[in-house]
Amino acid sequence: MKILVDENTDEELPEFMPSHDVYHVKTMGWQGTKNGELLGKAQEAGFELFITADKNMPYQQSMKGRSFALDIHPNILANQSACVPIVEARLGEFKPGQVYLVEGPHSKRKIR
Repeated sequence: MKILVDENTDEELPEFMPSHDVYHVKTMGWQGTKNGELLGKAQEAGFELFITADKNMPYQQSMKGRSFALDIHPNILANQSACVPIVEARLGEFKPGQVYLVEGPHSKRKIR
């Protein structure tokens, strides 16, 4: 699967998904690109999943008609990397144009 991770995620996150083609926005040379334009570039480049820690993006940008899903993570590498197995287990569930929330451990959240 071809996956793009946003610049608000750790640059090392792609290393945690070696079985997929994972690119960081920075390695694509797209850092600083505004959300709407970034989503357009991601779609044109054939990305199937976009991972971001920007929880506001789904409210600011329409995913309708997009050819990829948007997945949201906490923005600390330890938390993001803990989400990778969850994301990989759910890849078959992700549908184009949809937004999915995957939450990992969080220092302020108590686990019950």
